Parts: sequence; C-alpha cells; structure tokens
Amino acid sequence: MLKAIIRIGLLGALLLGNFPIIAQSLGHSTDSHDASIAYTQGWQAIMDYGQYTQSEVYFREALAHDPDFLLAACQVARLSKDSLERVQLLDQVQAGLGSVPADEQALLANFVELMILTNLRESSTATQAEISAQAQKALRLAEENLRGLVRKYKDEVYYISEYIEVINYNHGPQAALDTLADMDHTRLLNAVPFLMGYRAQLYADLGKTAKADEYLYQR
Repeated sequence: MLKAIIRIGLLGALLLGNFPIIAQSLGHSTDSHDASIAYTQGWQAIMDYGQYTQSEVYFREALAHDPDFLLAACQVARLSKDSLERVQLLDQVQAGLGSVPADEQALLANFVELMILTNLRESSTATQAEISAQAQKALRLAEENLRGLVRKYKDEVYYISEYIEVINYNHGPQAALDTLADMDHTRLLNAVPFLMGYRAQLYADLGKTAKADEYLYQR
C-alpha cells in the first residue's frame, strides 16, 4: 500500500529555520510529517551550510520517525561509515522501490547506484574495472533521471544542485555552467548557497580565475 505523499509547502519551509529555502515539490512517500521535515532539513544542512555531520543527524531522525521512509534510508546509507549498515539499507531500498511513485523511484534508483558504487570502492575484492564501470553506470543514470526530474520539479533546488554536479562530472565545467544558465541560475543561486560557490569553482576549473573571484565576492 502506497504511503501518503507529504509535500512541504510554505508552512513546512517556515518550520525549517531562519534560512529561507524553496518549498520541495517532489512528494515524500511517508506518513510522518516529522520525517518529511527532518529529511528536508538534512538536505538544507548539506547544501546551505555544508554540515555533513548535522545532515546525517537529520536524515537519521527522519528514518527514526518512519523506518520505511526510503528517501531517508538512502541518505543515511550515503553518509554512513558503517559498511554493514549501508548494505542493509541498500537491501531495504531495493526491496521497496516498487512501493513508491514513479518519479520517486527514479530518484531512488540514482541513489541506489551511488550506494553500490560506494560499497564497491570499499570492497577488498572489487577490481578497478568494476568500480569504473559502476561509476559510469551511476553517473549516466543520474544524468538521465535527474534531467527529467529537475525539468518537472523546478523548485527542487537541492536535486538540481546534484544534477549540476553530475553534468560537471560527465561533461565538464563549461557544460555545467551552460546548464545552470539555461535553468535560470539567478533564481537558483539565490536559493542555494552551495550553487553560489560551485559556480565559482566551475569558472576556476576553466582557468577563469578572475571570473571565479568575481562570483565568490558576490556571495
């Protein structure tokens, strides 16, 4: 049975703290409003403040509120340093993929492939060829799935941020900058501090240090 899809609107955004964020528009398949709020706080901690330790606290809080919340399980697995826990959470997510709506499945599929990549990198038996093949698979799938999601859900600024990172990995900094410009970068940059710094880094990677400094100064 599908769980109720909770969407965080203006009230949810106001409850998240002092830093204004864009309301999430992709549904969260959880019956727990507290779980949904904590999940978004986890993304906020990473993308707005660079606080990975705190983000893990929030994602674990979300999972504690709803142990079947697959999006939260994915993020805990991505941040966990416990390889056994990652494997267990990966199994849980893969088993539950069919229980959530299609768009959420697409997002979860990206996270699953990245979790598999993390586990391979820490495996003592995985070959470099296997790791490289999984990295290519994960990045190709992430680009394909995120492209569709960010076009459909234009307020999902944290997933958009991941999409820009994937474009950079797959096609380089100029392609990432072009993609950001096509997606109304002014609105996005005002919404996510991560993208403000990432844009400067992309210019630096292109050797355009003056441009990079200019955008860093604008922050």
